[in-house]
Amino acid sequence: MLWSQCGCEGIPESGSVQAILDWQKRTMEMMYTDIIQALEAKGIQANPKEYLTLLLSGESEVKKRESMHLEQPEPDTDYSRAQVSRRFMIYVHTK
Repeated sequence: MLWSQCGCEGIPESGSVQAILDWQKRTMEMMYTDIIQALEAKGIQANPKEYLTLLLSGESEVKKRESMHLEQPEPDTDYSRAQVSRRFMIYVHTK
């Protein structure tokens, strides 16, 4: 099972969210594969991370009076872990 960084796609355990996360993972793998192949084709010895950066945008700190969920998620679920870690969607930047 894949784990959502923010839980903002929906219930992490649901089939639809798992499909979204699977395609996000596949997309990131494809981008790195393309970069690696392009570097190798040009004979460039470089780390592909120098050409592709995946960033999490947003603050992870809870601010005073911030809107919080009224219901606590079930413990030990992907959704509860996402709420605790306070992760956000991924932003992709390439050279």
